[in-house]
Amino acid sequence: MLTHISISNFTIVSSLEMEFSPGMTVITGETGAGKSIMLDALGLCLGDRADPKSVRQGCERAEIIAGFDTEAIPQATAWLEDRDLHTGDECLLRRVITAEGRSRAYINGSQLDDIKIGQQVTVLIDKNESDFLSFPGTISWISEKAEFTPKIVQTKEERVNLVYAIKILVKNDGTIKIGMPGEVVFNGTI
Repeated sequence: MLTHISISNFTIVSSLEMEFSPGMTVITGETGAGKSIMLDALGLCLGDRADPKSVRQGCERAEIIAGFDTEAIPQATAWLEDRDLHTGDECLLRRVITAEGRSRAYINGSQLDDIKIGQQVTVLIDKNESDFLSFPGTISWISEKAEFTPKIVQTKEERVNLVYAIKILVKNDGTIKIGMPGEVVFNGTI
């Protein structure tokens, strides 16, 4: 099942992120709303031929990432395992197309040596001034952009304004809210 898609600098779209829930999803809209663009982007992740003209005008490259839940598809899991690409119940397909015409495709790829897709981490959410709530999580996406550098932050107030270039899947019991300050523990270090 398709769980999410992220599109950057593809045709006229500068940035689009969509999350999908289990069950049927219907995509509707007026002519020109972008339905076909999203489906074309998904097709690129699935192996369609890339065209450098699909990179948004003035941009160096387009990037499309699609996440699929493979838990209920043993054939997909077996295929990934046979190729040493299995990292858990989510399969991430990523396609990068440059304006010069180069195209790269990734399956469950990782970009940083110490942080990997599928890696188990602990997410710490601020409970009060001195305590945290702890949630297990799994890294599901890592940006390939060079701007991703670890930052040393002294206060909770400073953390609120930072955006980190990774996505972590966490089972949320309703406690975690968008914009809440928190930290991630990677291999025992915050």
